[in-house]
Amino acid sequence: MNTEWSLEELYSGLDDPAYEADAAALEQEIKMLGELVKAGQGAPETDEAVRLLLSEEHITELLEKLFGYLMLRQSVNTEDGGVMAQLNRIQ
Repeated sequence: MNTEWSLEELYSGLDDPAYEADAAALEQEIKMLGELVKAGQGAPETDEAVRLLLSEEHITELLEKLFGYLMLRQSVNTEDGGVMAQLNRIQ
């Protein structure tokens, strides 16, 4: 029986290029959502509403993956400064 678990399925570490790509994509997506909201100040047209919902969905997916990874890392080492910094970054 294997009693150890691995987070390799998500990211190989905080220095994993995939981790940084997802964190950067999250920041960009949040910025883009803000611009979409400003551009559609009134009641959104159907196309605008779809773009807003897709953007929110993408943000949620990225947040769940990044936050889940970080919380699992923190659960085994609550004093990991790198993890705490990344949690602050995405929060």
